[in-house]
Amino acid sequence: MGAPLQVPLFFEILKPLFIFLKLFYLALLMGIPFVTGSVYVQRPLAPYALLLAGLLILLGFLYQKRLPFPAAAAFLFLFGAALLSPEKTLSFEYLAAFFLSFTALLVFDPADEKLLTPFLAFYSLAMACYVAFQYYVVYPSLLAQVTDPAQRAILGGMRFFGTFALPNIYSFFLMAVVLLAFMRLLKENKSLYWIPLLVNGTMLFLTRSFIAAVLTFLMIVILALKKSKILGWGIAGAGLSVGGLFFLLARGTESLGQSLYFRYANYVSALRIFRDYPLAGTGLNHFDLYYPLYRLEGANYVHNSHALPFQMMADLGGIGIAVLLLLGLFLWSLRKSPVFPLLMALMLHFVFDLTFYIPSVAALFWAYAGIAQKKREYTRKKGLPLPAFASLLLLSAAFIPSFRYYTVNPPHPVRRMEKEARLHRERGALYSHFITMYKLNQFVDAKENPQIREQYEEYKKIWNQ
Repeated sequence: MGAPLQVPLFFEILKPLFIFLKLFYLALLMGIPFVTGSVYVQRPLAPYALLLAGLLILLGFLYQKRLPFPAAAAFLFLFGAALLSPEKTLSFEYLAAFFLSFTALLVFDPADEKLLTPFLAFYSLAMACYVAFQYYVVYPSLLAQVTDPAQRAILGGMRFFGTFALPNIYSFFLMAVVLLAFMRLLKENKSLYWIPLLVNGTMLFLTRSFIAAVLTFLMIVILALKKSKILGWGIAGAGLSVGGLFFLLARGTESLGQSLYFRYANYVSALRIFRDYPLAGTGLNHFDLYYPLYRLEGANYVHNSHALPFQMMADLGGIGIAVLLLLGLFLWSLRKSPVFPLLMALMLHFVFDLTFYIPSVAALFWAYAGIAQKKREYTRKKGLPLPAFASLLLLSAAFIPSFRYYTVNPPHPVRRMEKEARLHRERGALYSHFITMYKLNQFVDAKENPQIREQYEEYKKIWNQ
């Protein structure tokens, strides 16, 4: 180790730009309201998002960021699995999504927490306004115009929440912001953080996401008990009373029971796939292709197992178990950080739902994992440190195929979706085929292309069985 140096003037000049790019990168992934979607970064924007991620990684290495061994090894396993997968296009879709969120580990550092938490608090309030506008203006307008029964059923379910789209994705974001606001209140007692805490707590209940609500409640109780036993038990009692009543009225035992059964059925199917492919699994992101063959009678059609451990086991077999152990080791290495309770809650959400590959919210885990890393000093070293050089090569190797995946596909959306729908049908990926046909049906005029309408109507019969 060399003697510590003062921060070079060049880095001081770059610092404001670096910080701006970090926040813009997160805003792009989460979906800038009214501009982008965020389930996966929209295909026209994906190459630019990947380029931005590459630029941030380069800047991170200039600031001598390191890639921790367990995280680097997990990434290496996923990258190798993508290369070995039978259907590489499907695998690189997951890898590209993972790359976008994983970038946050290499660009955020402990000093960013003071800026990132207020930024997320403000962003969450903007998103809450967006979702309210959607519910009270957009939905009524669309329901007044749409006549297709399938489209009306989807809209009537009101399962879309701003740019985060699905409730489980938005609830992950809300859980992160609620916990960050509560941790700030306990630490600094700044009354301003009551606003994002209450607003996002209310929005979390409105998503009716059982897993996120329970995890948020349990972590708040644990944090409060560490501060004061009276406060902790008071929150526990009030939360159990109000939360239990709300879930019974807002969601109902029948809906919750059905959801739990579907999760159970998905897990059983994943374990059966693992039983038949125990060594290397079926291939990264290949659960979708095999699920119809292992689907339990009466279960839902899904494209993932709704749980990271079961998805890893089905997709990667023993390699997936190794990745899970590496992720657990990496999380354990951060246990002394003040943000460890947040990271623990987010990792548990990964365990009970497959948000691990959704860049818009998974990036929050990796960003605060970067913040939890020990701060490094600038040192007198000649050239690029070997760990940084190896990490840069590793990430570049994943970046190039991912960038190619997003840029070589046909640019015309209808032609691309027709190709995707045909491939999904040939592979037996029922859920993905239905979703693609639904999107395609929105673009295509039934008079000009009646075949699309006929296929869509035919597939609705299968879906409703």
